[in-house]
Amino acid sequence: MNDENSVTAYDAIPYTSSPYSESTPANCHTIARLFKLSPPDFHSATMLELGCASGGNSIPLAYCYPDAEFVGIDLSGKQIETGQTQVKELQLTNIELKKMSILDADRSLGQFDYIICHGVFSWVDSTVQEKILALCNELLSPNGIAYISYNTLPGWNTVRSIRDMMKYHTNDISDPQSKAQQARAVLDFVLAGLKGDSSSYANFLREEAKLLSQVRDNYLLHDHLEVENNPVYFYEFINMANRHNLQYLADTSVSSMFTGNLPKETADKLQGLSSLINIEQYMDFIRNRRFRRTLLCRKEQQIQRNIESSDIENFYLSTPLQPTEAITEQQISSQDAIQFSFGGLDFKLEEPLAKQALAHLLEQQSKPLHFNDLCRFLQQKSQLDLAVIKDYLFNKVYLTRLLFAGAINIHSDAGRATTTVADAPIISGLARVQAAAGNTVTNLRHQSVTVQDPDRLVLQHADGSRSQQELATLLAARIEKGEFKLALNDKEIVDQSSIQEQCQLYVAHLMQRFATNGLLMDQS
Repeated sequence: MNDENSVTAYDAIPYTSSPYSESTPANCHTIARLFKLSPPDFHSATMLELGCASGGNSIPLAYCYPDAEFVGIDLSGKQIETGQTQVKELQLTNIELKKMSILDADRSLGQFDYIICHGVFSWVDSTVQEKILALCNELLSPNGIAYISYNTLPGWNTVRSIRDMMKYHTNDISDPQSKAQQARAVLDFVLAGLKGDSSSYANFLREEAKLLSQVRDNYLLHDHLEVENNPVYFYEFINMANRHNLQYLADTSVSSMFTGNLPKETADKLQGLSSLINIEQYMDFIRNRRFRRTLLCRKEQQIQRNIESSDIENFYLSTPLQPTEAITEQQISSQDAIQFSFGGLDFKLEEPLAKQALAHLLEQQSKPLHFNDLCRFLQQKSQLDLAVIKDYLFNKVYLTRLLFAGAINIHSDAGRATTTVADAPIISGLARVQAAAGNTVTNLRHQSVTVQDPDRLVLQHADGSRSQQELATLLAARIEKGEFKLALNDKEIVDQSSIQEQCQLYVAHLMQRFATNGLLMDQS
């Protein structure tokens, strides 16, 4: 990305510019608060994104936070132009995208509360890597937070063999499209030679080849076939950061820092190590970690790592857990265990109050709920004093253990999404613009959501000026014209008298789905 060949490749096959929910100032702010720092308010903060591509990460943030200011720089003029077009279409005045090399960036850009660098660090040489960290030191406000993602060792050692294989085969090919095609061809060739081989190496190649067969050419080219791909050990990255007056704060997923998922003997030995950096590095060795999203702050910041359950009282909560079966009131009130799962982890809860708390968070459909509101709900259900409920959650449910295990998430606010479907629902202007251009939109949780026809049509016109019935009428008219098909129970609806009725039912169902997916805006 720091030479002319890289610029040409990125212009020929632009990298998909997407939102990265863990990189948001809101998430960085939340984690910094958890560790007792005082980060700038993300609603009115300044943010710089290094390697912003076409603004897929920065533009949605600028839309959601009109009082904040955003700057993005990227070496690809084509991508910057694409982003600038969308900025104009959305009439945003709080974001500027600039064609600029990271090496040319300096203090003239200003000072920033949050600096984001996703998908760049490992794909540039050491000169640019040092410059990224130097910019974080020079441009970061006193209480600011920097986010940098990068490939890590030892996990990338195993992936490197596939990269080397593809690069060897495509070394003399300059055309990006042909390079991607031939890279896939050599994978197929190698896999064909592994038929009947059940060795660990063969199984690894099959799994990786399967993953790569599902990715787009731009990912294959820019993640695996770039001239530069320089993974580092975690401790090496932190040593580099330290040289630039920066220190390790946390990873964006605090559950990844949790040793409790390891065997007890291993966890006890890790906790006995002299420093957090050593603990994290040995966990990378154990887990064969290949990618990190690391938060940095200035060395003079006083980080407090003794997190107590009571610290969670000041946050909003959500849960990624899903019950293995539908939860009933009888199950909640009994001593029967309810099993939940997420990301390969299983959790069992037996205490009625704990089950009630988690069930209520699940009812919010990922809409964060303030801890005090959760306590008031539990008070209504149990008739217990608030003080008793808080003590129970702090000392019996062990909220910190649930947090670090990934069973609950914390947030600094409730966000702009709503799970309440209004008669005249509102989809964000950003998502409506994106839906007009393609089938991938950014929701209000800063995540990519795929929408297909005819859902795209409904989404584009849900601007608060039309009722659900009017949206259904619009959809019915398009179906009658033959532009879309609507099926019920796998049978296409062609009866004119049924189309309007079925479209009403479809739109009502669709709005519930939009609410679950974080696409509906809170109108309060």
